[in-house]
Amino acid sequence: MWGDAFLFIPNDLGPAPADPAAQLRWYTLRDLNAFHHSRHRADFEDARKHRTRKRVDMLFARLAKHDPLHAGTMQVMNHVLKTLPESARKAVTKVFSRCPLETLEFYKELRGAAGKVMGANHHRRRRDGR
Repeated sequence: MWGDAFLFIPNDLGPAPADPAAQLRWYTLRDLNAFHHSRHRADFEDARKHRTRKRVDMLFARLAKHDPLHAGTMQVMNHVLKTLPESARKAVTKVFSRCPLETLEFYKELRGAAGKVMGANHHRRRRDGR
């Protein structure tokens, strides 16, 4: 996986050789590895975050397509997030942006609440004759 490519400095070259020409090659490769690692680490971390965000977006797109309670669940989610303190809201949205499974679990829990709200509204409309 691309995200794991730069967790550690790649190509550990071991100890420097005794031969002067091989030492020059060894130091050059070591420095190039360190330079390449430091230069592209942020790019790979951004790519990992982007792929995770895409997975979360795809998850919500699929839910919107297949779940009849999606609109109500999203309203309940937004309401719950608005009731949280600012620091908790930021923490929850950070979790949503980096973990699709936690997002899905939160969605499932609030989908039950949305079902109850929709059911209550449905019964209220039937009683009122709408």
